[in-house]
Amino acid sequence: MVLPYCKNGSLLRLLMNSVEDDKPLTMQTQKKFCSQIVQCVAHMHQELGTAHLDLKADNFVITDSFDLALIDFGMAEDCSEWLEDGDKMTKIYRAPEVFEEEPFYDP
Repeated sequence: MVLPYCKNGSLLRLLMNSVEDDKPLTMQTQKKFCSQIVQCVAHMHQELGTAHLDLKADNFVITDSFDLALIDFGMAEDCSEWLEDGDKMTKIYRAPEVFEEEPFYDP
């Protein structure tokens, strides 16, 4: 898979710069980005049957049209498999229920 170069950097960099510069993202931009993240994850799960397993601000880059693009599919797997093996997710981003002994999702 080849993705175009996104010179605007990652979402993480944008967020960190906005904090450092004391210039928060506008509410409109926040809503746009949140919507795009949800749409991206829904598309991957529902249309592709794939879970990314490493969703974080550093894995979203900003395109020339100031939209988000998801990158780094190195840990992506079929959705039916990722639910059984929480060890594949980035540890600090895991939901608390991942650490529970009993299954937390029942399709």
